[in-house]
Amino acid sequence: MESRIIGLLCEKDQASRIVRCNSVFLEYAGVQSANQVLGHTDYDFPWQEYADTYRKHELDVLAGNNHSIIFPSKTAQGEYSVFLHNKAALHDDAGKIIGIQCHAVEIMHPKIHQLFAQLSAQTPETVQQKGYTRGKNKIFDLTPREKDILFFLCKAKTAKQIALILNISPRTIYSHIEHLKQKLNCHTKGELVDAAYQTGFSHELPSQIALIDLIDHLQGTQ
Repeated sequence: MESRIIGLLCEKDQASRIVRCNSVFLEYAGVQSANQVLGHTDYDFPWQEYADTYRKHELDVLAGNNHSIIFPSKTAQGEYSVFLHNKAALHDDAGKIIGIQCHAVEIMHPKIHQLFAQLSAQTPETVQQKGYTRGKNKIFDLTPREKDILFFLCKAKTAKQIALILNISPRTIYSHIEHLKQKLNCHTKGELVDAAYQTGFSHELPSQIALIDLIDHLQGTQ
């Protein structure tokens, strides 16, 4: 259990070939030695059915973005699980991107599949198909509180509902929404939501709400 909390760690070159990995990666891949994975890509592992998507994410990372996404994977035992994946660029001493650093942690709480279903049901594209990137788009320069509020706006929550969820006053929520409009050059809450969907931000999880609490809030405030 402890190793699964640490998660899978690996580094890849620009062709998405493994150049380094930890023992947890080997465990999920079902192999004993790093020599069995070095130089290989996701197409060679139990989760190969998702390899096309992983490669798309990594090409985006190589273009200068970072990826965080809730996405399924498959273990060597044939089990499907939900993981929080984080991918970022590796740089050389001159600052040039030379590869990808990958970290995936299995979300093991029994309710996590409810969260996965909730997010999939409430967005126009399923979480399996779309994550979000952190590039130069200004929508990702919001404060943690603004991101929380925008997330719940994307879930069709009213200002009063968001105030209850975040335990702050509705007046404060309204103030944050006005700041969001100014920052993102939007005039209505509908335009804010459209901007979030266009960038993929709507899949970002709130920074200050625990995953399991989020499930309860999404189910209890509808």
